[in-house]
Amino acid sequence: MFAVTGLTLAYHSARIAAEFPRKVRAYAVLRARNARNYQSASFAPFMVSPCGRIVVRIVLEELGHEADFRQLRVENPVLVFKKTQTIVRYRS
Repeated sequence: MFAVTGLTLAYHSARIAAEFPRKVRAYAVLRARNARNYQSASFAPFMVSPCGRIVVRIVLEELGHEADFRQLRVENPVLVFKKTQTIVRYRS
């Protein structure tokens, strides 16, 4: 039983670690797009998943627009159960 639990934890830890490069890339894209010319619409594609919301919140705090997160959260509900809509395509 402990072996199954250990394997499950190892599997999920590996999945979380594999997501890290995508989160760093999303952070860089959002930061670059909004460093000079802030546009709240550019955050919308990242707001559909919980992990994307964390990245958006971090970027908004660094840009000094923390108050805008509440409005973005209302306008863009989480779509976790619709997996095809939670994938963010990055364009530089």
